[in-house]
Amino acid sequence: MVTYFPAAAVRLACVALLTVMPPAMALASTPQEQARDDAFERMYNAPTDRDAMLDYARASIALRDFEAAMAVLERLVALEPDNAEARRQLALAEFALGSDERAAQTLRRVVDSGDEAAAARAEPYLRAAEARA
Repeated sequence: MVTYFPAAAVRLACVALLTVMPPAMALASTPQEQARDDAFERMYNAPTDRDAMLDYARASIALRDFEAAMAVLERLVALEPDNAEARRQLALAEFALGSDERAAQTLRRVVDSGDEAAAARAEPYLRAAEARA
């Protein structure tokens, strides 16, 4: 036998639950979601905060929200054309979305940037992007 509750009773129970539950529990976000929310808030308060932009993009990539990461990274690369790490992250998002030729072009710029650490991290992705392109 199934018991049905009137809609008003269900709404009242939801309101009561939300008033006694702490906000963090109500959202139940993962650490990656929380990191992205924090970075977004930092970007909102300081739209040109480049560290916040990179943090937001990294968290978005971790959450597999590649479109959000690309939007922020394209802006960051426009602000800092020599930022090899931002370009590498942009290429990762492009690669994940299947834009292999575009990812390969972006990764070539990272490898040629002179930033040895970023180039070393970019080379395996460059080989994969070239193989898929």
